[in-house]
Amino acid sequence: MDSNFSAWRGLVMLRALYDTPLGLRLTHTLETPCGTDADAALSEQVYRMGGDLGIALRDTLLSAPTLPVSKPDLIQNEGARLQLACDLRVLEKLLDAKKLSDIGAAHHWTITRQNFADIYFDFLRELPTRGFGMFANHIMFCADDQANLRPVRFPDDQRLDALFGYARERELLVANTDKLLDGKCAAHALIYGDAGTGKSATVKAIVNANAPRGLRLAELKKARLHLLPDLLEYLGAQPLKFVVWMDDLSFLPDEDGFAVLKSALEGGASACAPNCVIYVTTNRRHLVKETQSERRGDEVHLADTLQAESSLAARFGLNVLFQRPDKDAYLRIVDQLAEKYGLAMPLDLLHQQAEALAIRRGGRTPRLAKQFVLSLAGEEYVK
Repeated sequence: MDSNFSAWRGLVMLRALYDTPLGLRLTHTLETPCGTDADAALSEQVYRMGGDLGIALRDTLLSAPTLPVSKPDLIQNEGARLQLACDLRVLEKLLDAKKLSDIGAAHHWTITRQNFADIYFDFLRELPTRGFGMFANHIMFCADDQANLRPVRFPDDQRLDALFGYARERELLVANTDKLLDGKCAAHALIYGDAGTGKSATVKAIVNANAPRGLRLAELKKARLHLLPDLLEYLGAQPLKFVVWMDDLSFLPDEDGFAVLKSALEGGASACAPNCVIYVTTNRRHLVKETQSERRGDEVHLADTLQAESSLAARFGLNVLFQRPDKDAYLRIVDQLAEKYGLAMPLDLLHQQAEALAIRRGGRTPRLAKQFVLSLAGEEYVK
């Protein structure tokens, strides 16, 4: 067996490469005589990744959950750095193997030499802001039924400078997120208030604005709230920072998710990972649906029950209220949107129609203001 092949089987810091699709096929090919099905399987994988083995191995290296990725502090150890350098040299020499060159020639793919040492150590330096694998290529994710994250296929590219009004409320959340990114103690946030006031848009815009600093969004639907501990444990092992977001959340008093979230915020055996913060958006101050009959109730210790229901909201370190704007604030938002979208309608007519729509629709909100202005776009008043 070629010495390069033996060295490939002796990787230490980069053993996770063996479990990747390319790594599995490389191992099979290197341990199998030429001209077998293993050559074709390797060639198929190389073509899946672009038709160049060197580039395919580089991309695999930068996306695999290797030991230096899962334990980045380990690379501060001199011995670990030396071993990693040895593993990277093995990858470079592997590309020189005559057997792989012959297979490439037979199956018409190429091998571009790579300086894996420079590439990988640069990658590790950028890890806290760039991430690896899917986190390097996507910003927003949603948890599935097994608490695995899936990239959002069509993420909302909301921007802070496209949101009008609520500057003080947004600044509270921006400042809190900055603390998370700076490695300081950030608070979990309850973002509550009237529908259509921009609560969810603010969360997405903050994540988009801070993606270059290593911030990602992990959305967890209410039906999967029982997976929150597993999700936090998984995210805690990642080198990036995360906003764990639950949108439009509310509970019945006896729902299981109520206790799960309460424990994650404060009071459970496991603390929330220091690289994660929980942001909840809701229309309800205390997150719990209640009726007048429930509030009067017939329990002997009704006050204790009500206190337990309100205690969930009290566990958030930051509470931010988004209220419906008054008439003046609403019209200011309309004016700002009209300027943004180039509307030339006379101001008095713009205000008259915007207010009339708010009366017909039952209230003023930034969402309604945007819908109104966009409905005029492309009509005779556009510049």
